[in-house]
Amino acid sequence: MTNVSCVHRAYALLGEAPFWDAREQMLYWVDIYGCRIHRLHPATGAVDGWQMPDRVAAAVPREQGGLLVATPRTLALFDPGTGALETIFALDADEAGTRFNDSRTDAKGRLWIGTMNEDDDTANGALFRLDAQHGCTRMETGLRISNSINFSPDDTIFYLTDTPTRTIRAYSFDIAQGTIDDRSDLLTVDGSTAFPDGSAVDVEGCIWNAQWDGGRVVRYAPDGSIRRIVEIPASRPTSCVFGGPDLTTLYVTSSCMDLSQRQMLEEPQAGGLFAFDAGVAGRACTRFAG
Repeated sequence: MTNVSCVHRAYALLGEAPFWDAREQMLYWVDIYGCRIHRLHPATGAVDGWQMPDRVAAAVPREQGGLLVATPRTLALFDPGTGALETIFALDADEAGTRFNDSRTDAKGRLWIGTMNEDDDTANGALFRLDAQHGCTRMETGLRISNSINFSPDDTIFYLTDTPTRTIRAYSFDIAQGTIDDRSDLLTVDGSTAFPDGSAVDVEGCIWNAQWDGGRVVRYAPDGSIRRIVEIPASRPTSCVFGGPDLTTLYVTSSCMDLSQRQMLEEPQAGGLFAFDAGVAGRACTRFAG
């Protein structure tokens, strides 16, 4: 059995978007509905962060300093020292009911980020690519809840899921051009309640997927077959990322949103940040190039 530890009891309503910054040797993640950016210093165990004026879906370190932050409907440059936010992109007014959700930077430092519909089941979510010069391009449409954004180790495959479908897609990926095409369905998550949420990819090309209402992280081979299942002491893990000096620690965010009093008694660490030794190194995160 894998030893999974809770490294910080954040009690996050919706913990998400973990990012390991190798330069700082620190982990960033957010509590979307708690409107907070967290930062873990693993060497000391200390956690600090920033309270934001609105919900925050992602916080990605920038090459030029500071953070790229996704609020519900904008992408902004955040100065942690002053608290200043400079909007560089906003969703169109006709995209009513949607907000930014899952994201990941590619090896060129471009941010890929999806939206989700908070109002109903209308599939008006989309996938965007934000370039270093702050140009933002719509790359996919027809999504309800975008998640599981990631890339194969050789940068030839792009992964994405529309969570309610329980299916993780694979696209051909051109890293030089920053384009995706040739969509196929790689795998479908089994189970009456588990839904695919955020993912990480290891150096062997396996996908580690956090499964909402499944209480687990599942490692899938590149062909979609299951290699390993790691139980998490929280029913709603949300995303994961490789970190640590050798990138073999898998950090897992989680949610305590909408859990009943009985459920909270059964899983008192829900909403916490978890970690375990994956036994394999993962793909490194890249700072946003802009």
